[in-house]
Formats: sequence, structure tokens, C-alpha cells
Amino acid sequence: MAEELDDRGTASLRLGERCYDSPVLQELIGMVEADHRRILDVGTGTGSNLRAMKARGHLVTGMTISWEEAVECSRGGFQVVVADAAQPHLPFADQSFDGVLLSHVLEHLQEPASLLAALRPLVAEGGAIYVALPNAVHYKQRWEFMRGRFRYSETGIMDQTHLRFFDIGSARLLIEGAGYRIADQRVSGAVPSLGLRGKAPKLWSKLDEVGLARFPGLFGFHLMYKAVPAR
Repeated sequence: MAEELDDRGTASLRLGERCYDSPVLQELIGMVEADHRRILDVGTGTGSNLRAMKARGHLVTGMTISWEEAVECSRGGFQVVVADAAQPHLPFADQSFDGVLLSHVLEHLQEPASLLAALRPLVAEGGAIYVALPNAVHYKQRWEFMRGRFRYSETGIMDQTHLRFFDIGSARLLIEGAGYRIADQRVSGAVPSLGLRGKAPKLWSKLDEVGLARFPGLFGFHLMYKAVPAR
């Protein structure tokens, strides 16, 4: 069941729900085409991406499973739908959106391919989905594994709410297997600076550029994809 909140946020809250204040991933936002006006932000949190997309001129709708998050977003004047992303049918009409944003959402689902498949009919002709996932084999996490440590945490790659883990290749396979074609692939991250970045920022910026280009699976923390439905 899905329900829409008005801008007064009149829905009742359920106690104990997690209200997630997700930071904006500017690199992913920057991948969204300007002419993709109607955007659905899945797993909207408290609305950081909604605000960022609205500032770029997009018409935004949020979707979350959390009533608390929905109320917080609606206080900012955003249209928000409360729905379970794990359900096979989503409460939107076909071709409702030019773009769908999935910023660090799929790793929280037991069957992320099912959500991707359910979203495909909602994407208008010429539209795309924009996906960000954490890189499970980022160099810092590799070091932890090499130390024999597999520890969950409150946030980050080993967030205790993560159910699935991906590298560059398996993320592509997930998206393509759900009926999409990868149109763009990028990573965001940095090479280790050993505390020297502040002394030579231009040099380390160049090293970041080269390192991410040569070894994206090692130094990339965020894996980002633009994908179009394979119609």
C-alpha cells in the first residue's frame, strides 16, 4: 500500500523508524541530464537529493518506506510517496519519469534486481536511471579483509543495513540483468594521500584523476551508472 503526503505533513508517525539524512552525492547528481525534468528519487531520506535536484530545475518526487522521512520531506514542500521498494508493483503510472535516482539504495535490498525491473516501465522514452553503489572492494576495505577483519558498522561500505555487496563488474551485471543498457559509468573517490594532500592539493588532485582512471575498482568508493531501459 502506498500513500501520498501533502505539504503539511499530516501523516502519523510510527515510532522507531530510521530517519536517514543521506548526504548529496554531487557526482551522481551531475550525471543527470538537464532535459530529464521529471525525477523520481527512490529512498529519498530526509530530502537532500530532492533539494539538490530542485535547485537544478528538475521536477522531483520522492519515495521512501519511512513515514518519518516522508513527513520531513513534505515539510520542505516536496511530493513524497510512502511505498515499499521491495514490492513488485510501484504506485506510479508508466512513463511517469524522465529519470530515476537510486543513490545508495540497492545494496539495502534483498532482491535489488526486482526493484530495477519494477522501475523500468516508469521511465519515459529517452529517459534513464542513475545508480550509485558503494564499492565493496575499495582499497580501505581490502586492507580490512587482509587483516582478517569483517566488521559491520553504522555507516559506510559495511553499513549494518547492507544486504548486498558489489564491485564494478557485479554492479554492471545487476543493472544489465534487470533489462538496462549502461550508457555511462563513473567512480568517485581518491588515492591515499598519507596526510600530504593539504601540502600539495594540485598534485594530489592530479594523482586522484590518474589513479581513478587507471584503477577505478581500487580507489573508487562510489560506483555510479547511467542506464537506459533496453526496450
